[in-house]
Amino acid sequence: MGKFNIKRFWLTFKWFFYENRGLIVKWSLGIMLGVTLLQMGLIGITSHSTTNVYGNMGTTPYQWSVLFVNSLCMAAAAIAIVVVNSNVFGMLKQKQKRIAFLTLPATNLERWTVAVVFAVIIIPACILAAYALGDLLRNIVFYIQGREWLYGFRFFFTQSSLGRGVSIATKVFEFAVMAWVVSIYVLAGTWFTKAQFVIATFFHLGLSTLVGYLSTIFKSEILSILAYGIKAGQDGLLGYGIIAFIFALAIFNFWLSYRIFTRFQLITSKWTNV
Repeated sequence: MGKFNIKRFWLTFKWFFYENRGLIVKWSLGIMLGVTLLQMGLIGITSHSTTNVYGNMGTTPYQWSVLFVNSLCMAAAAIAIVVVNSNVFGMLKQKQKRIAFLTLPATNLERWTVAVVFAVIIIPACILAAYALGDLLRNIVFYIQGREWLYGFRFFFTQSSLGRGVSIATKVFEFAVMAWVVSIYVLAGTWFTKAQFVIATFFHLGLSTLVGYLSTIFKSEILSILAYGIKAGQDGLLGYGIIAFIFALAIFNFWLSYRIFTRFQLITSKWTNV
């Protein structure tokens, strides 16, 4: 079983889904209802304001309120996603599931890939889908009450900087940074058995603060791009070189996560998996 086999991968995938299906359904329903109730409450309170805080981002108090509340909900969803990333092997804290998973008839690469796919793609997709359904449910209730049909999930992206016209280099840079951030949380979740999210967050914030501080001291264009992103006129060879460097760091973190996983034992230490 030295090579990656699609059939074994699929069987391992189905086992992993079966073991976590109840948790995925409960959290998805909880997020959907939570988003619905939270938005109905906050939008109901803030939409009575006559001041448009964000100027042209919302032409009416109701539109501004929908945008503001969805920005809060999206921030919460982003936090939830990186928490999931950092708990990539959280189920292995249970001894029986750890034994079952590590003794499945699959290679280390197949088992690791299944866990990472769930933590990076499947569960985050469920979170976003639950968010979108919750927002849709809120919209239906408000529309029945006679309010404007305004799908906040879409409105947030079209009115925020995420939906505005930026260069291809900027979009690729943001995707590279996102991949690197995800890889940090996955690495922490693979390495540590406790406080994975806290450790990864402190490392991320500490490194980002250090790079930003150094960019103000040395006035380096490289440090400036790393700290604040690619701006107009920086989408040349240097910009794409930095993008390639960030992608390389993300790939290295995922590779290191896999190497740590290959050293997993049935009995772990108090703080780490190795």
